[in-house]
Amino acid sequence: MQIARHLGAYVIGTSSAANRDFVLGLGAHEHIDYGAQRFENVVKDADVVVDSIPDLQHLERSLQVVKSRGRLISLVAFPDERLSRIALMSRKFLYRMEVGSDGDDMESIAGLLEYRRIRSHVSQTFPFDQIPLAHRQLESGHTRGKVVITL
Repeated sequence: MQIARHLGAYVIGTSSAANRDFVLGLGAHEHIDYGAQRFENVVKDADVVVDSIPDLQHLERSLQVVKSRGRLISLVAFPDERLSRIALMSRKFLYRMEVGSDGDDMESIAGLLEYRRIRSHVSQTFPFDQIPLAHRQLESGHTRGKVVITL
């Protein structure tokens, strides 16, 4: 969200009402409370949608808001043949992308952090011997920001 905003995108973020200020603080221009309204009833003709929900029905809903020749990037769900066919027929691009990085990426992000173009948010810190607890926190789906393991 922060990098998209930094690059000049108009950003719409979704979260629960409780996380509204957090999402807006990360740079979203608009917030949609998924508990109060369905994003596909609000958003139309998006150039790019990044979907981080591991659910094919959610991915199909996201595909509805992408404009023709727009892109839907799924970070977790693997599009099935049916969704791929729907995307192709509606002239939309559907990708499954894993988050990865290399030295150049890390250097770019470090520069953005150093010059305060983006900021990190550490949700919780765990000592090394509590890695299972840190993992359970991440699996809960209720972590805002990052979890850090200290040595």
